[in-house]
Amino acid sequence: MERKYGERSFTDNCPAYTDEAKVAQVERGLGQLTLENALFKKP
Repeated sequence: MERKYGERSFTDNCPAYTDEAKVAQVERGLGQLTLENALFKKP
């Protein structure tokens, strides 16, 4: 069975990982950490 994307599968040319997507991913992670930090600070 032939692979659809072959050698391009894990290259930096993938349109799903644009700069905007990377920024959004970092922002989601930061938001999650902020919520977890707030939970730990509650008495």
